[in-house]
Amino acid sequence: MDIDPGKPVLHDRMKLDWYEPKPRAKRVVMAPEERLARPEQEIDSGLTHDDALAEASRCFSCGKCFGCENCWMYCQNNCFVKIQKPVHGAFYTIKLEVCDGCKKCWEECPCGFLIGD
Repeated sequence: MDIDPGKPVLHDRMKLDWYEPKPRAKRVVMAPEERLARPEQEIDSGLTHDDALAEASRCFSCGKCFGCENCWMYCQNNCFVKIQKPVHGAFYTIKLEVCDGCKKCWEECPCGFLIGD
């Protein structure tokens, strides 16, 4: 098991069932007739503040630890020690001398932060 904050996470390492399904925010875009009638107007008005926050909450945190505590909860040997300030996207340090390599933490990590190979 290892931590590699620079390695991209592919869908096969994500635990998509862990995340709540949320609809995508709709952007308000002018109809073609309106665009031609008012060429000085913005075509895409973007998202409202609330819509942008809702869209950001859909993030899967691909490859970045977000402190869900699954690794800590499922570790039977207490290898994970929570740190006060996250360092390089990690909320825990790992006591490798205590780890027996069961990979339960890796299996339960929803975002693919822990690498078991």
